[in-house]
Amino acid sequence: MILLIEAGIYLLKNNFQHAISLLQLHNLEENTKTKTLLNLIKNKKQKTKKNVYLSTLLSTLIPGSGKMYLNNYGDGIYSFIYTGLTTYMALNSINNENKFSVKSFIYGGLSLTLYAGNIYGTYIATKHYNKSLYIDLYNNIIDTLEI
Repeated sequence: MILLIEAGIYLLKNNFQHAISLLQLHNLEENTKTKTLLNLIKNKKQKTKKNVYLSTLLSTLIPGSGKMYLNNYGDGIYSFIYTGLTTYMALNSINNENKFSVKSFIYGGLSLTLYAGNIYGTYIATKHYNKSLYIDLYNNIIDTLEI
């Protein structure tokens, strides 16, 4: 049991190779808990952390694209459409009316707020995504080892 806990600790530290070698070295492959831990390692390798700076940069360049990078397509499309629409309305108001009209300021302010909120929201969503990967792994290890 102590070896399984040690392997779980290595797994939490993302030291997969050490965890695998520890389980294989002590011939624990027949144990169902060991099989579950090996499956967790396999699944963890497939789910990687997302780069906070890349997602934020993507949302800065194209609103919503950072959220799509996080596989959150609904929020990404929502951000793109609403930021694009308010930007269009602000530019249309500036071109067709007085630059200093109240309408231009309202649409421009709304557009800027949505744009900044999209960038900040993507940053927070990426942090949350990465933290949830660790928490899910931790809970799966605890459940498997029945600690």
